[in-house]
Amino acid sequence: MPTVTVRPTRAGSVLRAWLEAAVVVASCVAVVAWLDPGGLVSTAAPTGGDMGAHVWGPAFLRDELLPSGSLRGWSPEWYAGMPAGHFYMVVPYLLVVVADAVLPSYNVAFKLVAISGVATMPAAAWLMGRLAGWPRLLRSLLPAALLLFVFDVNFTIYGGNAASTLAGEFAFSIALSATLVYLGMFWRSLERGTGRARASLLLAFVALCHPIPLAFAVAASILMVAVRGLHALPERIGRVPALGAAVAAIVLWAAVWNLTEVPSARLAVPVAAVAALLATQWRRSAHALVIGIIGGALSAFWTVPFAVRRAYLNDMGWERLGSVREHLFFTDEISGDGTHHSITWLLVLAGVGAAVGLARWYRPALTWAAIAVTMAMAFIHWPQHRLWNARILPFWYLAVYVLAAMGLWLVVDALIRRFVNRPDGGLPASAAHWMRLLAPVVALAAALGLLALRFGHLPGGRLDANGDYRWGPLTVSSEDRNFVYGWARWNFHGYEGRPSYPEYHEFVTAMSDIGDTPGYGCGRLLWEYDREIVGAYGTPMAPMLLPHWTDGCIASMEGLYFESSPTVPFHFLMQSELSAAPSRPMRGLPYSALNFDLGVPHLQMSGVRYYAAFSPEATAEADESADLQLIASAGPWSIYLVADSDVVSALPFEPAVAPDVSQAGRAWTDPAAIWWNDPAAWDVPIAAEGPQHWSRVSLLPPPGGASGSLPRFSAAPRRALPPVQIGEFASGRDSLSFSVDRTGVPVLVKVSYFPNWSVSGAQGPYRVTPNWMVVIPTDSHVELTYGTTAVEYLAWLATLLGAVSLAIVAVRPPARFEQRRRPRLPGPRASLLPAQESAAAVSVAEPSVAAAPGVGDAAGLEDPLPAV
Repeated sequence: MPTVTVRPTRAGSVLRAWLEAAVVVASCVAVVAWLDPGGLVSTAAPTGGDMGAHVWGPAFLRDELLPSGSLRGWSPEWYAGMPAGHFYMVVPYLLVVVADAVLPSYNVAFKLVAISGVATMPAAAWLMGRLAGWPRLLRSLLPAALLLFVFDVNFTIYGGNAASTLAGEFAFSIALSATLVYLGMFWRSLERGTGRARASLLLAFVALCHPIPLAFAVAASILMVAVRGLHALPERIGRVPALGAAVAAIVLWAAVWNLTEVPSARLAVPVAAVAALLATQWRRSAHALVIGIIGGALSAFWTVPFAVRRAYLNDMGWERLGSVREHLFFTDEISGDGTHHSITWLLVLAGVGAAVGLARWYRPALTWAAIAVTMAMAFIHWPQHRLWNARILPFWYLAVYVLAAMGLWLVVDALIRRFVNRPDGGLPASAAHWMRLLAPVVALAAALGLLALRFGHLPGGRLDANGDYRWGPLTVSSEDRNFVYGWARWNFHGYEGRPSYPEYHEFVTAMSDIGDTPGYGCGRLLWEYDREIVGAYGTPMAPMLLPHWTDGCIASMEGLYFESSPTVPFHFLMQSELSAAPSRPMRGLPYSALNFDLGVPHLQMSGVRYYAAFSPEATAEADESADLQLIASAGPWSIYLVADSDVVSALPFEPAVAPDVSQAGRAWTDPAAIWWNDPAAWDVPIAAEGPQHWSRVSLLPPPGGASGSLPRFSAAPRRALPPVQIGEFASGRDSLSFSVDRTGVPVLVKVSYFPNWSVSGAQGPYRVTPNWMVVIPTDSHVELTYGTTAVEYLAWLATLLGAVSLAIVAVRPPARFEQRRRPRLPGPRASLLPAQESAAAVSVAEPSVAAAPGVGDAAGLEDPLPAV
């Protein structure tokens, strides 16, 4: 029977647009509604997980760095000093500063920016589909899919979802939301040859928010171009040869997979296939490369120093996740604490999207299937590394949710087609039109209903005495209920909303008063850790905010940025010695139990002025120590002054140099930790470099090659140094100075080493164990300054060049991806046709689905799939 084409009326088009907008807005509103909007607009300081310590970062940027004309600099407030803004992302903090300038409360500004990534993620997914030219029904289903992704609780700290955001990974969420928009913009740019400048800007924004979503954005971009080459292969070489090539590649890959377990060998076949497909799309590959280079250059002012100084990142030793089957497919079987829901239904829909998309050779489905497979392979094969393979899981989930939306779209599309095109006449075209309009609304309602059931928020539901939620015939056990809503209330009601807030406030006030008291003054504090006792303040990290509450006077030895400084492991070793229930988050360190014989000397070696304890075991030990003086009490806290803990001190013996020891990561930390725990070695600091007359030591392997043991420095000769008197000590945020009565004698500066430190009036600074600095005065007055190096200048130059390149590509005409073809004219005049008269020499980008030739809105079914 003939096909009837129904075009929507103007009123129908307006209604369709309004329904689409309503679905997008409702999805975003639902995210905010389940993130405690009342708490979001309260002036309480947010707490909970890492978020309770992130409060420090934007405020330090606003109060210290920006007034000095910098986005990064030195902070003395955590870990005996660290490079602030160097290894942690700057744009999310800048957004908080901007929001704080227009909102009445810093805490409200922080909370609104913190949730902005997950709150906009449904809209970002919809915008990705719209920019890419995907069918209206498909892009309208994406907000519901991303709403479910946001509230997925199968992962809680890896990044991207609401649980991870509440744990403190809000920069990751902002970057991931921006990545979705970038991917849509990149797709559109590959279609039309336009938008290079916009795509580059958005890629730079992602880079400045978080490097892990940046890596995903780059990988997905490569796969988009490669899949485009795959999609065009049947047209280039024919269907049969293309099918043969694909089967051969799969068979070869399967053979390699079975013959070897070496990851590089297993990945060689798909990598080679991607490279070959990129070569078939070399014009678009070059186009994508331009976008990547400009985006990288624009963000170079931050990313280049990050990359160049990465050797000074601390490696926490996160153990890679195994249990591939559970983490990728059977999440309800994941062992350990926490709620885990089955995703079988999600995988079925995603499988439909991938399988039917493959059968119909539909490029968006092929692309996201390739992304899903790549993320799964990366999770499986990523080695034990500073980058934890668990951080790859959010991208696997994201790809599965997008494919599930495609699967649902394909099912709905097939059902409507079946009923419309029945031989007996079927449904009228107007009914099919309404079904397409309402399908996203029904999908969103189902997603909201599922989440409301898991939250326990459906009207008419009730809670049993054991915490199970019942709604009609449905029951959600207390173990399976979604905890995000309660977590949001915990976080956003803030420190002030905790029952233990008066105790916390008393402790902060006591430390502030000590800092203001003559004879005591400002200084570093090491506080005893206990997850339960300190966590009652809102987060176990609550005392990290002492610098925030005391305007930088009281510096916390522990800070949030565990990977920002090589001093971090030595803090945790010291915390373990001085806490009855320490955290010990860093793997592979030689921790000691409660041990004040080591802990107190370590306080003195680290220039720690104050120690605070609360456990009976720790306070009893502290009271008996001759080097600790009780000076104040606040609630359960006993606060002690540490004797002989000057930041600058003389050395009894000359340092020794370990010239063959790498300064990168654990290569330095591991032997330095052995030195740190050996009192007999303390007299001779081991330096990474130094003058030729200093003695040399070597690196020894673990004794007997014992598994789990650490390498160590060989014994250093003791060369006594003459005494030096140190005076006139003064310190600022990024500088310190002192005077000496004798030059040429090394002096120890107990400030974390970083290459941006320079010194006047002395040689050095040289890095010494554990992570301090030594200078050799050449003048009676010595001043150390943290400043800009050639690395930063080159990075800003790259950004400037990126901005110039951005301006150039912004005014350039669209890229042409197809070869120019001259029209053939009959007769001998054909060869005389000038190139400029070739009206047919116009490149047309590959059409999107909506513009595919020969595809119309048949029987009112808009945007059907094209045939191969």
